[in-house]
Amino acid sequence: MARVLVKKNIAKAIVLAGDEPAESAQEKLPDGHMRLYSYFKPSLKAGLYGIEARQYITDPADKTHPFPVWNYLGTGPKGDPIDLAANPDTTVLRQEFQVQAPQFNLDSKLINTFYPPSGHQDEGRILPHIVFNDPHVPWLREAGVSYKFLSDPIDPSHTPGPTGRNLVPWMALVAFDPDELQVSEAEAKSIGLSVPDNPTDGIASYDPKKLPANGAFQMKVGEYFKKISKNRIYYEAGYRGDTDPDLVELQDSVDMTSVIFPLFSTVKKIFGSKVTEQIKDTDGEDRIFEGQKLMAHVRHVNTNGFPDAGVEEEGYYSVVISSRTGNVHNPNPTPQVVHLVSLEHYDSTLMTTKAPFSELTDQDRIGLVSLYTWTYTCIPESVNFADTMRAIAHDTQFLKPPQASLANILQTQQSTPALHKAAQLLHDRLNKSYTLSRWRTATGEETVAFNRGPLVAAPTPVVPAKAQKWPKLSMTGKDYQIFDRDLGIMDLTYSSAWSLGKLAAIADSPFNAALLRFRSLVWTKASSNTRLLTNGIATPRAILSTTASAIDAAHALPSTFTGDVSRVNPHSTDAVAPPLSDPAVAPIMAKAIQLAVDRYSSTVDGESLYNDFQLAQAVNADWELIHNWISDCLYLAHIPAHYLFPEPSHIRAQPEAGKEIVPNLPPEALRFFYIDNAWIDCFLDGALSCANHLEPDYDSTRLRIKEVYNFYLSSNIHPLEGVTPPVPRFGFVFRSSVVKAIPDLKITVTCWLFDPTTKSFKEDTINASQDQSKPPVPPRNPVLRLTKMDDFTVLCLLDCLPEEIAEIKIAQPPHQQRYSMGESLKVHPDGTITAELLVRMLYTSKADAPEGTGEHGEWKLLPKTGPDDPLPDEQPKEADQKSFYNSETRCIDPIAIAKVVNQTLVDSKTYPKMYTDAVPNASMLGMELSDPAYALIIHQPKATQHQPPNRETWDPPTGHTPYPTYTRQLWTGLTPDPQPHDPQGQLDSNSPSHRLIERTTVDPAKISLPSGSPNPSNPISIPPRLNSTPILTFPPFKTTSTPGPGVIPTAQFTLLLHVDYRPPPPTPQILNNNPVYAPLDYLPTNTTNLYDIIIAIRRKLPTSSPLFRLKELSVEMPISPDDKDLAVNNKVREPLLPMGGYKGPGVRMVRNQRFVPTLYYSKDSGGGPVLGVKLIPRSGEKDATLVLKNDGATADASVRLAEVPIAPIRLSQNVNVAQIDANGKGLNRVAIEGRGIVKLVLRETYISMRDGTESTIITDGETRPGPHGALQVLPLVAVKKFIDPHKDGVEKDLLGNVV
Repeated sequence: MARVLVKKNIAKAIVLAGDEPAESAQEKLPDGHMRLYSYFKPSLKAGLYGIEARQYITDPADKTHPFPVWNYLGTGPKGDPIDLAANPDTTVLRQEFQVQAPQFNLDSKLINTFYPPSGHQDEGRILPHIVFNDPHVPWLREAGVSYKFLSDPIDPSHTPGPTGRNLVPWMALVAFDPDELQVSEAEAKSIGLSVPDNPTDGIASYDPKKLPANGAFQMKVGEYFKKISKNRIYYEAGYRGDTDPDLVELQDSVDMTSVIFPLFSTVKKIFGSKVTEQIKDTDGEDRIFEGQKLMAHVRHVNTNGFPDAGVEEEGYYSVVISSRTGNVHNPNPTPQVVHLVSLEHYDSTLMTTKAPFSELTDQDRIGLVSLYTWTYTCIPESVNFADTMRAIAHDTQFLKPPQASLANILQTQQSTPALHKAAQLLHDRLNKSYTLSRWRTATGEETVAFNRGPLVAAPTPVVPAKAQKWPKLSMTGKDYQIFDRDLGIMDLTYSSAWSLGKLAAIADSPFNAALLRFRSLVWTKASSNTRLLTNGIATPRAILSTTASAIDAAHALPSTFTGDVSRVNPHSTDAVAPPLSDPAVAPIMAKAIQLAVDRYSSTVDGESLYNDFQLAQAVNADWELIHNWISDCLYLAHIPAHYLFPEPSHIRAQPEAGKEIVPNLPPEALRFFYIDNAWIDCFLDGALSCANHLEPDYDSTRLRIKEVYNFYLSSNIHPLEGVTPPVPRFGFVFRSSVVKAIPDLKITVTCWLFDPTTKSFKEDTINASQDQSKPPVPPRNPVLRLTKMDDFTVLCLLDCLPEEIAEIKIAQPPHQQRYSMGESLKVHPDGTITAELLVRMLYTSKADAPEGTGEHGEWKLLPKTGPDDPLPDEQPKEADQKSFYNSETRCIDPIAIAKVVNQTLVDSKTYPKMYTDAVPNASMLGMELSDPAYALIIHQPKATQHQPPNRETWDPPTGHTPYPTYTRQLWTGLTPDPQPHDPQGQLDSNSPSHRLIERTTVDPAKISLPSGSPNPSNPISIPPRLNSTPILTFPPFKTTSTPGPGVIPTAQFTLLLHVDYRPPPPTPQILNNNPVYAPLDYLPTNTTNLYDIIIAIRRKLPTSSPLFRLKELSVEMPISPDDKDLAVNNKVREPLLPMGGYKGPGVRMVRNQRFVPTLYYSKDSGGGPVLGVKLIPRSGEKDATLVLKNDGATADASVRLAEVPIAPIRLSQNVNVAQIDANGKGLNRVAIEGRGIVKLVLRETYISMRDGTESTIITDGETRPGPHGALQVLPLVAVKKFIDPHKDGVEKDLLGNVV
């Protein structure tokens, strides 16, 4: 549903670009046009119909005597068939059928809108109206059966054409005062609503203490006929006697209906007291009922620009207008109840002598069936569409906090420069649509975090600017958290987008199931192809291609073969290929996954990738669902509204200056926004991470899905040249009570068009095609999605940026404008009211209209001049206008108005012979009663200083080159691996073609995998969660601590470095005053691949509580200053990292999320470069500290440093290493082995809980003997070991993979 509009526009463009001529547009309405009809008579109105069929069979030899055949009842005198030729008057057996139509209730789905909206306010001169989605509704039934003019069109045209120009509808809209519908207890008894002696005989909904506010009583249709015996409409006139089955069915019907009981005198004033067939122009009140023929018409409009418009561009809407205004006599706001009442058989109620209601007096009440009702407030003056839109335009801004609120942040005086800087930083964040939200960390602490949705107030980069490296994909979403070091607040924008995407995908069962099936299919195909290739097994195609030669070879064998036949198969001499995770096989598997995704995302013919704008289907139905789901997400589908607008104040009106801010501000706002593509990318990455049960470490299937979708986004839509699938970039949200009042608010956007001939811009309108045989080229429609999010909110998405927009127009649609009795109702001293109706010019033919047609046309008034003006006054005379409105009944006289207005248009001398229709009709009156259509137009004017902006002063952009073409791409990394598209799913020539396991003659039982597998040319990188902040540079640390009050006495933490693919080794022991290291306590050098190291930081006494708060921990590791590492002062500084420092993905916590790890560069005491890891506690305390106590919060602060390059050993030192046997069991002896000893530094900073003293204690790699020269404290070092593959073999992880 999110892409219905864009698919419709693309389909239209494809038709216009095709070789075959487009469908004839003669009957199509251009954009901005409307066609009116006085009525839409259905082919068959509601009622009972019969079909009679007669056949005549003619013999070719005797054509003068046709043989009649038809169905009939009865037989001949002797029971034989009737001779139809001799008895041509035999009655035909009729097949009867019933045409159903609404009668006593109305389906609310038929109603498009009504005005004034329920609960709203408007002026007394306004004529309420209701709009139906079906153009036939007002004429589905006959208004009456007494006279022909109530069932057939009347007012024949003076020119050849339809039999009549108007048709009386079966319904009417009436505005009542609530008091006019209030029924007293005495009246209720008289009507039959209440039967005190036997309450069950009354109407259940009647309660004298709780009368309905709208005056409508709910009852069964059968109760209306049986219990309201006298005070009702005479419906029996439409049926064939009391025994008519249809009438009997109605009398027993249990369907519910609503009935109002106005006074009979009021009803006759509104609808007339007589309905006669012979009507004269002078009959006055006799024509009131006939006047309803002018109060309903049909509007045929172009629906382009309507929210949630369907595929069809045109809509037919029927409109019923009330002939009664609101209460104009009361100067105070007065509630009005509007009822859509049935007029069916009102004529029979008044005129038929059989009606048992002739004894009703004017003070009695009569029950009218109410089909629909609502309430509004009538006021002397109202805020109309124009005033509301002006207020909204004045308050327009981008989607962010109100400008006044942002300005207050900067204008507020701060006590310190630091607070002033913090206010500036906070202002900058909020100005970019961020909001502050409560965040509970993974460890349970509550703090604050930044967050925002995908809609932002300014353009955003492809990836967040504060992110050092942005991963191609994430396995948990935490990779997308960004720590703002300036404010010390975490930005959860993209992490929450990832989590939301995963939740949205899980909640969408069809999508989740399709993704699971697609992943399984891809993995099965890829693993099968990989195993075939690595094991040297021929493909089925290759085997079948050699079948013929094998058969020929078998036939060529001599028939006298006498050799030995082996009945026992020899042992296989092939070794089993390594697993799919082996570094040698993994690149082949990755390539096979890519090709499998390509294959199953292609079209059925395998010629191209699936494109939903083309006719070809995908080879895999699940891919179509996945593809469409991703596309809908780019159009903001599947994203809840509270994520689109996380801060409600962004889409509400600004509070008035000087007034207290209240939570329930009116929803009057127009907010523009850009779409943050990085947010959408994270959302999609989270969604596509679902159903991943086969690739827990690195989801290459997900990455390839995104790469394939990028190929689709960059592909042209055939046959449109240079047109790729459009994607939203910009948009706005319009939130107003106007949307509630006018649901089909028309929104159109026009762009600037670059003219290559003049190298300048112009407004993009309908352009003539260079090929005269083809229709004109329609303008670009940048609106990709236009939808109503709720009753008050419209969301519009555009595929252009604001600088490309020439105009945005928000206008009233043709069928949802309001109707009124003139420009005003003039009150005379005697209390009478005269309507001031100003006639606007209409044209019989659009070719005669001197103004432009469509949206840019101007609907001009006929001249109105004063007594001294020489020009003629063509407006209706005041004497005529007095007959337009009856101030006592508040009813207009449609016939008098239509007659005067029609003659005024015909007699116009300003526009002679441009309106030639001599018959007053409902279309003409409906137009003249319409209020002018208003529109809010937004553009970028460049008017002169003394000239206000208008259409003539809109200056186009001054550039001389077109705007760059934009192609949306999902984020797959800065340097994605280029892979050719091969829909056949075959491995390309770049994949290893040799068998990884060669044939051997060794006994299969003794076969082992080779020690050195081929080194993959393109090893797969498995990035961990990264530290998203850059590596900072700090000055050397100079502060030291001395014992004293408030200073922590000893170090509280231990430090140990080890590789991530082995468990942590035991702590070194002291033997003969020298440390003894475990045999696996080393970091290997000279490895094939990079690996992660664990910096294990643990409390020495985790159960103690020394009354100190931990402020920070930092670990520093030496970096080689050059490639030689020369000795300084006869000492060689053993580096951990090579020259150039650390370039890996980053650092993260292993388990304890109560710390935030960051990397930094600094220098040690000797001036050598170091890489530091600083751990800052996550804390809700003001000083950001954690208390050292027995709660587990500080027991473990270990971190993982990913993909660390280990520098070669510069100075090998002989150290004691414990020895173990082949099974890993200790031998109780040590040996001297060469190792590289890297000196580390651990700093711990604390704040005393006693006196607030801050102190730092340092543990380093220097050897400090205790008393008598004994080594009591182990130096803080990391051990390196050179791995010689010929002597030591290769270093492997726990899974046997080569490191």
